[in-house]
Amino acid sequence: MKRMIVLLCAAALVAAGIFLWHGKRGTAVTGPVVAVAPGAEAIDVVVCYPPKAGLEPVEEIRRRPKPASPQDRLVQLVGELHQPPASADALPLFPPGLTPRAVFLSADGVAYLDEPVAALDRPMGARDEIVFVRSILRAIARNCPDVKAVVFLADGATRPRLCGHLPAHGRYLIPKLVPARAR
Repeated sequence: MKRMIVLLCAAALVAAGIFLWHGKRGTAVTGPVVAVAPGAEAIDVVVCYPPKAGLEPVEEIRRRPKPASPQDRLVQLVGELHQPPASADALPLFPPGLTPRAVFLSADGVAYLDEPVAALDRPMGARDEIVFVRSILRAIARNCPDVKAVVFLADGATRPRLCGHLPAHGRYLIPKLVPARAR
């Protein structure tokens, strides 16, 4: 009988832990508000930032004017990724004051993100670089269904390494996201 009670208590603790972990994971913070003209169409932009701890990107939802094309949507998203996060649990993706040099979406669905060298030449450990890339890819997957892959450029050229660890001379494929209900 005592074993049964201990097992039931352990199962309840595990279930509570999973519930709390899943609930925290699915929470998105609302970011800075930008005025959308009355009567203009607006969309929710999901911006992903590296977490201070762990590997799961921190998501923020921002209401923005609806872009006219997939190219404009990508440009809008990359601009949002350069803004600082509103959440205290998130780290900024890029140093303050930097803006992308160019953002281009090719006809075959490859996004070219050209950043200043200063955006990538900074000390990052392997974990930081992984969550940096993961946050950008997750944000693109959430907002830009036309993008199939990303190429990172620094001052218009490829580099052998992104920020010191991951390769940067090829394409990063955009992951297929599982809907929140299916998790």
